[in-house]
Amino acid sequence: MSEKNWGGRLFGIAVFLGGIGLLGLTFKFAWEIFASDPAQLFKPAPGKNIEVNTAGAVFLGVIVRILLLALMAGVGGAIAKWGVRMYADSARAGRPLSTRESSED
Repeated sequence: MSEKNWGGRLFGIAVFLGGIGLLGLTFKFAWEIFASDPAQLFKPAPGKNIEVNTAGAVFLGVIVRILLLALMAGVGGAIAKWGVRMYADSARAGRPLSTRESSED
């Protein structure tokens, strides 16, 4: 009854590390976006003004990138949470049912 589910634990750790890796990738992309020079985004020609259409398109592109980063962060956090849950569930897998129910309260 007390045998441990090492396969489930290792898979839970792998899923957790995958979620953390996705979060790290999200922060790397966010750093690249926020560390970039705003003048490089608009790229106005020397001596010319920025066109409103170009500025609006660039601004919309930045907003879409930020929304995608938020989505990536949410997915990465959810994956990491699932990994922790798989690890915890596999640690409880060897216990009798009455012990598992009382420990979840």
